[in-house]
Amino acid sequence: MTPLAALLDLLAPQVPQAPGSAASTRRALAAVGPLPPRPRLADLGCGQGASALVLAGDTGGEVLALDALPEMVHATQSRAEAAGLKTLRAVVGDMAAPPIPPGSLDLLWSEGAAYAIGFEHALEVWRPLLKPGGAIALTELCWRVSEPPPQAAAFWSAAYPAMQHADACQRAFEAAGFRLLDRFFLPEEDWAAYYTPIATRLPAFRDTHADDPVAIGVADEMAAEIEAWRCDGEAWGYLFLIGRRADRP
Repeated sequence: MTPLAALLDLLAPQVPQAPGSAASTRRALAAVGPLPPRPRLADLGCGQGASALVLAGDTGGEVLALDALPEMVHATQSRAEAAGLKTLRAVVGDMAAPPIPPGSLDLLWSEGAAYAIGFEHALEVWRPLLKPGGAIALTELCWRVSEPPPQAAAFWSAAYPAMQHADACQRAFEAAGFRLLDRFFLPEEDWAAYYTPIATRLPAFRDTHADDPVAIGVADEMAAEIEAWRCDGEAWGYLFLIGRRADRP
């Protein structure tokens, strides 16, 4: 079993498969402000479609949900069809080169995924996809404090060396050509709703994969991440950044 397969197996029972909630998605969507009738949207790194379904249902727009993993795309499309959301289309694709014409989007969305291609690189690649004045909303894992606690610093320096302070993330966001509309950290309840079920499943996951050192390694890393959250979760989190192209007329 590969590390990715083991992680997907561990996370399989829950949606979303990253910290977040419909309430946080809707808070960010409200910060975007008015959208044109039948807007064109994209959710990059959509996972199982938790955000994409909210966006399609709340805006009535055409939503392209993209993920690199076919199983995620299939799950998103199946959930959209079950919910009767006919304007959502899920496709397999690369976030670094999405099949989206330049200047075609009213809103670009990405929760818990930009890090996979690098936060600054994501901003650079995604900005041209927006119409003039088009909006963007994405999350990035950031420090909330200027001096991280030692245990959290040790964990994240290995798990995500590119992690920055929230203010540095905002500066990068603005330097990439976006005008900030709002920013907020995901609330504690979003993290608890993500980590608590995983912690409950870990013992059974370890038993099932006792003979697979890769799977056990994934379990150990997740357990360390949960412990870092329990001890120092107030020092870091997912920062939602909401803005528009700065060249808005």
